[in-house]
Amino acid sequence: MSLGKRWKVYDSIEHPSNLDIAWAAGFLEGDGHFSKNRTTHEVSLVQKDDWVARRFLALFGGTLG
Repeated sequence: MSLGKRWKVYDSIEHPSNLDIAWAAGFLEGDGHFSKNRTTHEVSLVQKDDWVARRFLALFGGTLG
């Protein structure tokens, strides 16, 4: 039985400013996906530019896959 791929979880390394949060909200509004089930909430973002994903990780933490 496969339990699926385990993703490395990154901790945030910066404290986001109000400008960072506004920037992130703009990306998420256009390219993000929000979902939830009974126990978890998930926000995902698909981007071709690697720097965008790395910036999100630095500000908010998460996984990269």
